[in-house]
Amino acid sequence: MALIDLSLLVTYIIALGIVALPVEAGILVLVNNIRRTITSPEKRAELLREGAAQLWEPFKDPEQRKGLVHELAAEVWSPLATAELRQKVISELGHGLIRVVKENEGSLKGIAVRQARSEIMELAKSGAPLGGNVLSQLGKIKLPVVGEVTIPEALQLFGQFRELLSGRGLLSAGGIPQSAVNITPGTGGGYPP
Repeated sequence: MALIDLSLLVTYIIALGIVALPVEAGILVLVNNIRRTITSPEKRAELLREGAAQLWEPFKDPEQRKGLVHELAAEVWSPLATAELRQKVISELGHGLIRVVKENEGSLKGIAVRQARSEIMELAKSGAPLGGNVLSQLGKIKLPVVGEVTIPEALQLFGQFRELLSGRGLLSAGGIPQSAVNITPGTGGGYPP
């Protein structure tokens, strides 16, 4: 590995300083001039008038104005110039409108579902009796051993687990309660009649 030649490095630094110093000084002078011009209200108004006059200049002459309007109209009309391009634009607009309508419809359905779930949760918090159909609208939850089950299934599993722990379920045939055999998690079945 070669060592860096310090004399060459110092030469490059000095050369960059000589080249960059005038450029940097010019930029600083320009920025100061602009800052002074913009901070003075009279000069700022004059600068705005000059800018507006330069922007309006092409529109003063009627022939230039007509030409600019014609160019603008031709540019705007160019995507619709041929029948194929018009059909493509209309098709894309139709697909876009359908997508917007479907997204809004899905959004409204999502809001309605969240509102219904919120009402069910409020009923559950108040202690009102809820049927299995109402609780099944809340969707599925994931239990560690069983997997995804609906809330009524989870409540049934909890009841059967509590039976097992209390000792009542251990007296049935084989030590497993008959109702636990009928449960098929995740299918919605297995409810005792």
